[in-house]
Amino acid sequence: MSKRNPMLIAAVLLIHLGCSATHALASSADSVVVTVVNAADTTMVLPGVAVSMITASGEVRPVGVTDQFGRVFISKAAMRESSALVVLFCHEIFFCGAIRVAESNLHNYDEYLLAIAPVTVR
Repeated sequence: MSKRNPMLIAAVLLIHLGCSATHALASSADSVVVTVVNAADTTMVLPGVAVSMITASGEVRPVGVTDQFGRVFISKAAMRESSALVVLFCHEIFFCGAIRVAESNLHNYDEYLLAIAPVTVR
């Protein structure tokens, strides 16, 4: 049995945590972090959810895709500049979810939790 190097384990852990913390700090000041979860089990985050904004002119603007933690960073400035009306969250095995920007006061949040329901076929 080999002996694990505690310094190597600590270094890998700190590098991983440091990269995540740096990304969150750089992005969260001017963004809202939306975490998308399964409505049937809210402890299950959903990676791979496509996120788009619908602007006042009717244009669909892709925002990105949720990461492995079910998070996506949405720029508050981009929402304001485009006069975003709705932010859509779509996944192939879940119903699409939507946040109405004005009604939810999305600009005022730093973090937001959205639960979307799975599609079930019987």
